[in-house]
Amino acid sequence: MEELDKALKLMQEEMRKEFGKNSKLEDGDRIVGVFKDCVIILENDDNKIKADVIIGNPYKFDLSIFNEESE
Repeated sequence: MEELDKALKLMQEEMRKEFGKNSKLEDGDRIVGVFKDCVIILENDDNKIKADVIIGNPYKFDLSIFNEESE
């Protein structure tokens, strides 16, 4: 569990780097962390923080789906 706690803290730190030091997950917000051996989806669902951990190596694709510059 110590590594999971470390991973969740890393995700929160990255979110704060991007959105500001006082940022937090609002209801309905999600962030995703891709690690060497898992993917973690951290979300605020009805003001309850949930972490979904998908264990295994994620499939990686060289494809932009939502980036307009990729067209």
